[in-house]
Amino acid sequence: MSVEAYSLITLEDYKSWAEIGSAELEADALSIYCSSGDATNATVGKAGNTLTLVITGGLDASSNAIDLTGGTPVVVTGITNGICTTAETEGLKVGDLVVFTGDVSVNGNTYEITALTNDTSFTIDDLTVNPGAVTATTCILGCTTLSELVAFINVNSGWVANLEGWASAPSTDLKNMAATHCLGADDIQTLIFYDNYILEKLIDRASSAIESYLRRNIKTRAYVNERYDGGSNSIFLKNYPVTAVIQVCEGVEDVIRVRCDSTTARNAYVEVDAVAQTVKMMRDGTTDATHDLKTITTMTALATAMNAVSGWTASLINPLHALWLTADLFTHLSRFCLQEDTEIQVPCEPMSGLEIDMETGEIELSSQASAGFLNVFVSYTAGYVTIPYDLVGWCCEFVAYMDNLREHDETLKSEKALDYSWTAADIEKALSPENMKGLKKYQRPLI
Repeated sequence: MSVEAYSLITLEDYKSWAEIGSAELEADALSIYCSSGDATNATVGKAGNTLTLVITGGLDASSNAIDLTGGTPVVVTGITNGICTTAETEGLKVGDLVVFTGDVSVNGNTYEITALTNDTSFTIDDLTVNPGAVTATTCILGCTTLSELVAFINVNSGWVANLEGWASAPSTDLKNMAATHCLGADDIQTLIFYDNYILEKLIDRASSAIESYLRRNIKTRAYVNERYDGGSNSIFLKNYPVTAVIQVCEGVEDVIRVRCDSTTARNAYVEVDAVAQTVKMMRDGTTDATHDLKTITTMTALATAMNAVSGWTASLINPLHALWLTADLFTHLSRFCLQEDTEIQVPCEPMSGLEIDMETGEIELSSQASAGFLNVFVSYTAGYVTIPYDLVGWCCEFVAYMDNLREHDETLKSEKALDYSWTAADIEKALSPENMKGLKKYQRPLI
């Protein structure tokens, strides 16, 4: 686990600023021993991202190298009503996660293996939607967190493990250790991990609170079809400094016409989610199909896939749209289409003659955009590639404040500290008046 992609600082930034060494973050992760009565020896060791459990002698003799990154996903077939008969060959265990394919009603849903039968089949919990139609799964071994790792160890015959650290902490944070004797409860071993979890989460919270206070995102990222009201010859982008403006468009163009012809449904609608890159076709709250725009890349392919869904019709509005990219679609939700047409749309042709203040994010149009609600679309890149040093320092100060408060406030222990909604008032308590004055210089003006 690590800090979120757009957090203002890294874990190493904070540890360097606060002069925290790895040894200071060591904590108990889990205890483990071999319970096999007829074994002659047992060891546990960790190197890199692999935890190795070895039992020598006896009925449980084995060597198990556990990939703490989650392993390589494997495809399992032969599933009927939530029961699979190939668990032994795939090496799956209780606690492993499965992501379904083969039936649109459960595609993408993740479930847990809750029972094994003689190591030759497994049962999937909470499989309630059309389980007989599920024919294949992608199985991801569930050992990426400490809680998953403990569950995984405990279903291996001859081993007992107990959680000591954070359940959600990444198992890759375990400290390396040489193969160590652990046969019997009298020789129980405690594995150590670097307790980065709290600091990583506090960094994320601090970054989010500061960006909320500044009313803009700080770290560079791309914005696709961000929408603004028309009626002016200038646009003030929500984020800056700007490094590139891809296009500015006014108005929309229809590309695919869709309708649901059901005579029994009371409601039907189509949704485009540009962030998730999906198009959903739904009736009466049930998803008939979800189309992945990462793999369906052209309007022709999308219209064909939508038209293949039973009870629905879809067609291109203009043959010239055939090879247009589905990546150009913008988010529009709940377009009603029961026994009537609705349209999936893209922004109109890009406008020309733009003048851009890259530092402030102001775009001057060659002519006034038509008045309208969210009828102007801007795709651009903005933010700092390298976070300014003063922002890095102020974020570190805020993290230190939150961590200190967590340590000393009995009402704000670790779990609550992570869920607490940190506000501008908290930032003002954490930073000196001089630093608050500096932080406000980065604040986006109210327009």
